[in-house]
Amino acid sequence: MDPAPLAVLLLVSLLPSRLRAAQPNNPHLTHTLASQVTQIKSYVSKEKGKELTQQRKEMLERLERLATDLTRDKIQKKDALAELAKLMEQMRKDKNEEEARKKELEKLLKSVQANDKNKDLTDELNKGNYDDAANKIEELIDKLKEESKRKQVDKSSEEEQKKLAEKMKALENIKANLMKLKLSKYNINNMTEVLDFLEGFEGELGDLPEEEVVDGVP
Repeated sequence: MDPAPLAVLLLVSLLPSRLRAAQPNNPHLTHTLASQVTQIKSYVSKEKGKELTQQRKEMLERLERLATDLTRDKIQKKDALAELAKLMEQMRKDKNEEEARKKELEKLLKSVQANDKNKDLTDELNKGNYDDAANKIEELIDKLKEESKRKQVDKSSEEEQKKLAEKMKALENIKANLMKLKLSKYNINNMTEVLDFLEGFEGELGDLPEEEVVDGVP
């Protein structure tokens, strides 16, 4: 028997499955990825117009990389989920570290509140009004500077001058920690917002039907 017809039959039998395997991803996945990538790019573009902390800048760069990864040719659902999971894992780690820093700063400020005799400053700290508290500290520092000048004119003792300098330094440290705490809260809120969005995206992807597997090839 001529082997040519057998070869043709074999080719014809294999052709449909190979064609199906070469088809693009299902339209549900394509639509979902396109929609979410558009949202990511819009969010990044909007946030870049604001004053950025280093951590927020890094987060936006990661989101940009994610958008690029999700638009590569013939990406599959499992690949998209893997890219999302990798970014969310890193962001959760960063958020946990930031929350630990925030707790340490709050402890430092609580010790200040316990020992500080300035009621206005303590009230602002209790309310979490860090900008107002920082302004109160600046007012106290200015008063100490004026007092220091007077004592220099009066030729007060070096010990008194030293005590005033220590008070000013302590207040500067408190102010610096206040700004760090404010920044920490800002970063945590931003990461929470983005993680909520990504988790929703992950859920939407997870609900999509799986790609058809033909001859063991997705």
